[in-house]
Amino acid sequence: MMNSTSPNMCPQYLFGSNYGVSACIYPGVCTTPSIPNYSFEAPSSSACIKSPTNFTWDYTDIVAVCPNNIDNYTAGMKNAPDGNQVVVLQASQTNKVPSISKVLNLYNGGYYILSFYVAGRNASAGLYPLQIYAKANNQTIMSPNVYTNGNYVGYSSNQFYLTGSVSTASITIAGYNSDYILDNATMIDNVTISMTGFMCNGLDRNYYACSFNGQCVAPNTCVCNNGYYGANCEAYDCYGIMMNSTSVCAGAGTCVSPNKCVCNAALGDISFEANAISTNTYYYPNSACGGNMNSVYGKWTFSCRAVISNGNANAFHVPYPPMGNQVLIIQSGTSAGTEGIASQNVTLYAGVNYQVSFYAASRDSGMGPTNLVVLINGNTVFSVTPTSTTTFNIYRSSPFSVSTTGSYVFTITSNNVQSMSDASSFVDGITLTGLNLNQDCSVTQPACVNIPDSCGCNAITDSSFERQQIPTNSFYYVNTTCPGPFSNPSYGGWNYNCLSAISNGRSAFATPPPFDNQTMVIQNQIDPSSSSRNAGYVYQRVNLWTGRIYRISFYAAYRTNYGPVNLTININGVMFTSVLPNSGDVMNYYSSNLFTMNNTGAYTLSITGFPSVNVTDSGSFIDAITLDTMNINSDCSLTPSSCMNVSSSCGCMANIAYPSFETPVINANTYFYPNAPDCSGYYTKSFAGNWTLYCNAVYSNGVNAWNVPSMPHGNQILVMQINSPTTAGYAMQNIQLISGRRYVVNFYASYRALTGPSNIIVLVNNTQVFSVLPASSSVFNYYTSQPFTVNVTGTHVIAITCAFVNGSYSDVASFIDSFSISASNLNSDCSLIQQSCVGIPNSCYCNADIANPSFEVAPLLAPNTYNYPNYYCLNNSTSYVGNWTFYCYAAVINGNTIWSNPLPPIGNQMVALQYNSNNFGYMLQSIMLYGRRTYQVSFYAAGRLNFPFTKITVYLNSTLCDSI
Repeated sequence: MMNSTSPNMCPQYLFGSNYGVSACIYPGVCTTPSIPNYSFEAPSSSACIKSPTNFTWDYTDIVAVCPNNIDNYTAGMKNAPDGNQVVVLQASQTNKVPSISKVLNLYNGGYYILSFYVAGRNASAGLYPLQIYAKANNQTIMSPNVYTNGNYVGYSSNQFYLTGSVSTASITIAGYNSDYILDNATMIDNVTISMTGFMCNGLDRNYYACSFNGQCVAPNTCVCNNGYYGANCEAYDCYGIMMNSTSVCAGAGTCVSPNKCVCNAALGDISFEANAISTNTYYYPNSACGGNMNSVYGKWTFSCRAVISNGNANAFHVPYPPMGNQVLIIQSGTSAGTEGIASQNVTLYAGVNYQVSFYAASRDSGMGPTNLVVLINGNTVFSVTPTSTTTFNIYRSSPFSVSTTGSYVFTITSNNVQSMSDASSFVDGITLTGLNLNQDCSVTQPACVNIPDSCGCNAITDSSFERQQIPTNSFYYVNTTCPGPFSNPSYGGWNYNCLSAISNGRSAFATPPPFDNQTMVIQNQIDPSSSSRNAGYVYQRVNLWTGRIYRISFYAAYRTNYGPVNLTININGVMFTSVLPNSGDVMNYYSSNLFTMNNTGAYTLSITGFPSVNVTDSGSFIDAITLDTMNINSDCSLTPSSCMNVSSSCGCMANIAYPSFETPVINANTYFYPNAPDCSGYYTKSFAGNWTLYCNAVYSNGVNAWNVPSMPHGNQILVMQINSPTTAGYAMQNIQLISGRRYVVNFYASYRALTGPSNIIVLVNNTQVFSVLPASSSVFNYYTSQPFTVNVTGTHVIAITCAFVNGSYSDVASFIDSFSISASNLNSDCSLIQQSCVGIPNSCYCNADIANPSFEVAPLLAPNTYNYPNYYCLNNSTSYVGNWTFYCYAAVINGNTIWSNPLPPIGNQMVALQYNSNNFGYMLQSIMLYGRRTYQVSFYAAGRLNFPFTKITVYLNSTLCDSI
C-alpha cells in the first residue's frame, strides 16, 4: 500500500497473515499504511483552531483542531488517544454536515477496514454529540451512530473491497446533526486503515486465485509455480512453445501442463466407464443386428452383440475387471454381420508406429471364447483369442503405421461365426499408443525408431532445430549481443551466442536442403582491429549414463562463396569429434567414434565453430544431430531379454493382486465363505480381485467370531480352514514370473485360538514352495520362504491352501495378510530392472516404495474418528503412523467422519490436508531414489463436501513435481 503522498515501504517482508504495524505481505505491500496526520497533530496550537489552514485533510462545515482539555470542546474530557490533539466536527443550524476526508492510494483487490476513536461533546447547556458515519468511495461503511459523551471509544467500519482497476479510496468521516442544535459536536482521533485480506484478479486468494498454478501473495499479485506465467498463472509452454499455439506438441497433441504433452490418437473411455449401469448387470446399447452402427454409448459406437457389463456377478460371469467396474463384451455371431462391434474415430499420424493393447478374458461354462479382432478403417491390425476364464491377461499387437495423417475408424469386433451366438470375450483397458513419439509428440528420428527420446536413445532436445519455427526462407539470430550472454535456453532447448543462428529453407545463407525445414548456422567473424577470429557456439544439457555406448551423428554442409567453419562437438569441454564439412551443395552425414561415460548425470553438449579460412561470415550448417545409444534393447533398457514384453511384471516383483484381501469389502466384523459348503471342484470365478477361492477359504473383516488379532494391514484377511482331508481352503491367482529370478514368498500369519492352527501351504503350479505353521494366536508374525525359481518365463499359478495338524479336523484355521512374492537376487541399486520396469505399478521390487502408503500402520484410530498429530502448527513436527512426519493441518481419518469424506479406496484410514487461517497441512518421509529411473507419483484424492477444495502439491527435495 501507499499513503497519499509517497510509497509506504515496509521495513520487512512477512509472508502470510502476521499482520501488524507496517507488516509486509510482499515487498512494498503493507497491511497498515500510515495516514498523514492521522492523529491531527498539525497544525499544532495551544488553542482550538477553527477552519484550520495547512491541514492535510479536506473538510466541510465547522471543523476545528483542538488540544487536550481546552475551551468548552475538550475541557473535562480525557486526553486524546494518540498525541495531544483531536479534530472536532461541529454542526451548524443550517443542517450542514461537518466532515473530514482524504484520498488514499491503496491496492485494488484488497479488503480494508477503517478504524478511529470517537468521543461526544459533554452534554451541557443542551449540547449533544453528533451521529457519526463513514464512507469509502461514496459507499457507506459505517452507519450513523450516537457515541457516548466524554470518553474516547474505538470503532471500526464494515469491511470494504476495492474492485476492478480502482486503486484509490476517498475516505470520509462525517457527523449528522439530528436535532439541528448549534454547537452539537463530536471529537475524532487516531484514524487508521488496515488491510484484512485480498484477492487476485477477482478470485479468492486462498482457494481459486492464480489458476491453481501459483500463490496469491498480495493484491492482484500472483507468484507462479515453476513453468507457469501470466497475470493469473494461466499460461505455460510445452518445450518452448505456448500451450495454445497450433504448433505445440508438434501439432499432434495437447499441452496439458508445462512440458507435458498428451499426444493424440488416444482412445476415449478406454475402460468403458463413461455411462455407468447398475452393479452386476449388463446392457446391449444396440441389440438390433444388421442395422446401422448408430448407438453411441460413451465414446464408442455399438452394434449388435457388443455389450457393456458391470461387476462380476451377472449372467456373463465376468472376472473382476482390471480397470474400474465395467468391461466390453464382444459376442460371436451366428452369421456374418451379427457379431458384436464397437468403434470410435481417432486421429492417426503418418510416420508414427502404433500399438494396440488391452486386457481380455473369456466367458466360462463352454460359452467362450470368441476371437477379438482390431481393425483400422476395416483393415485388421491385431487378432487374438483370450485364454483365461478366471483372470484378465494383457495382450499387445505388433507395431503398425498409417501412410496418411487423418481421421480413422478404430474397431474391435470378432470374425468368429458359430452356431452358438453366446460365445463371448471380455475387453478392458484398451489403448492405442504411439511407440516412436518424443515427449513433445514429435516423431523420433529415423535412427531412433521405436525408442522414445525419454529412454535416452537420442538424448538431445530439438535435434533438428524445428521446435521454434521462423518464417520460410529467413534466418534469425537468437542472441544479437556480441560479446554477450547466452539467450534463454527455452528457445528449442539450445543456448546461443551472437554468431549462431537459425535458418529456414534457403534464406540469405543459401542453405542446402535441410533435414526438415530448419538448420543451425555456425558463423566466423574477424575483428578488423586485431585480426582475431571468433565463431559461433551453442550448447544444451543432456543426461548420459554409465554402461551405455554412445555415438554422435549429424548432417553438415558449408556456406558457398564464403567457405566452411570447422565444427567441433564437445561434452563438458572435451572434444569428441571435429568435422570440416566438404560440400556446400548437400548436407552430408558425419559421426563420431563410439564412447562411454564414467559417471551417470547431466552433461553440457556444445557445438563450437573454429574458423578454417580467413574470411569473415564464413559458416557451416548443421542439422539432425543425435546422441545415439548403441547398446540398448528396443525398450531403451539394458535388462536381459528375458524381461522384455512380460505382461504386468519384469520379474522384480510378481505383482500379487489384492495382497491384503481388502477387495471386495464385506461388512465390518463379519466373515464370508465365497464357495462353501461346495467343495466339489467348481471354483468361484475371480472373487475379490484376482483371487479365485475354493471351499473353506474365507474372507474375514474385523474381529468377529474368529477372534482375529490386530491385523497388520487394512481390515480384512484370508482365513485358511480345514475340517476334513478333502475340505481344505484354497485360493489362487495367475501371476507373471521370469526364469532366472530367485523368488521368495512373504506374508503375515496367525491362527484361531479356539481350534488351533492349520498348516499354511504355498504352491506354484501345484508344486509346494513353502509351508509354515503359525506360532501365535494373539499377534500376526511375519514369514518368508526359501528362494525358488521357475524354468519358463510367463504366466504361473500361485495358490494358498492348508493341511491339518496331528490328525485334528475340528475347524482348525489360520489367518493370512499382506501376501507378496518378490525377487531376492537383485542388486541393491536394482541394476537388473533398468527402464523396462518404468511405468509398471507395483512391479519393481526396488522401487522407491513409500512406507505406509495407505496410512494403516499402527497406531490405528477408532472407527469414524480423526486426529491431528501436530494440530498447533508447532515447529517440532510429530512422527506418526509409519514413516510419515506430519505438520499442522494434516489429519489422519478413519472411516466416515464429520468431514463428510468418502470411504478410503484402500484400508480404513487416509489423510486430510487442510488449509486454515494461512496455515496448511503437509506431510513428508524420506525415500531412496536411484539414477537412470523415471519416477511417477500416484494417489487417490477427493475434496471435502460443501467446502472449497485445497490444491495438492507434491515436492521432491523442495522441488515441485506436480500439483492438482
